[in-house]
Amino acid sequence: MQALNFAANVYIALTLAPSIQPSTLPSAAGLSDSLSHVGQVGQLHDVQLFSVPKAQWSDEISSRLQGTDGVMHVDIQSEPRQRAKRDEF
Repeated sequence: MQALNFAANVYIALTLAPSIQPSTLPSAAGLSDSLSHVGQVGQLHDVQLFSVPKAQWSDEISSRLQGTDGVMHVDIQSEPRQRAKRDEF
């Protein structure tokens, strides 16, 4: 999977029904202009990662995805935080 650019994109993990092909979801949801398939999340075949450019992002996109047939769960990803190193005793 490619490196994620949280400065330019909003990433969304979608849990899809087995009957849905990830490549067809953007057009099925009417979001082919803004929604791009990034890839599968780990070994979870039903969870797929999509991206939307921040300039095009709105809550309407999330609502539209939740109302799309075959989308079981929508999870907007937050940018990972830098972990602090602890001193050893």
